Amino acid sequence: MEVLGYLFLPFIFYPIWGIFACYFVAKIISARVIGKYGVTGANVAATIVLLIFFTPFLVLSEGGNIPVVFPLIAIYLGYITNPLLEAPIGQVASFFVTFLFIPVSVLVSMFATSRVRRQAAKLEQKD
Repeated sequence: MEVLGYLFLPFIFYPIWGIFACYFVAKIISARVIGKYGVTGANVAATIVLLIFFTPFLVLSEGGNIPVVFPLIAIYLGYITNPLLEAPIGQVASFFVTFLFIPVSVLVSMFATSRVRRQAAKLEQKD
């Protein structure tokens, strides 16, 4: 993993911690947006953020034989911190994984938005 070697350890377990990270990010985005744009706007905003930052990609190792799942944010960080690296996005072979993530991100953002809406309704009832 020479291309993204400095990011290898935190992101190697992305399939395990990724869904939890997606849920908490969607919950934070929904909580900030739901008051201004409503439930639909919060759901759309959370889905867009999840797709931009957490879409999984299979990045191949230097020899091209070991695929590792990285979130898109790790690939962005690789471009920003060292733009002269060999392009990790060019070593990606995972359009199938990306198409599976789209419905997952929509479901996660819908669940997070509904949880935020229920918590806001409970707070309003107490007041």
